[in-house]
Amino acid sequence: MPFTGLLAAAGPNQIDKYLYLRQLRATRPLLYHSLMLAYVEDVLPYIYTPTVGQACQEYHTLGITPRGLYLNLDD
Repeated sequence: MPFTGLLAAAGPNQIDKYLYLRQLRATRPLLYHSLMLAYVEDVLPYIYTPTVGQACQEYHTLGITPRGLYLNLDD
């Protein structure tokens, strides 16, 4: 299946595709970056504006677990 078909299968709206690509980046980073290079025009709207703006507005509803390192002054 072509990558654009996978994007269609990811869900009906831009946020579904954003979440699919985000999960792909987290689990298969090499594949994610290879696909970004091969299909940049197809995926850019889902990993950049306008979808990321919508994802920021709806972040609290997306169930995304933040990743990172947290330090306090005592550390």
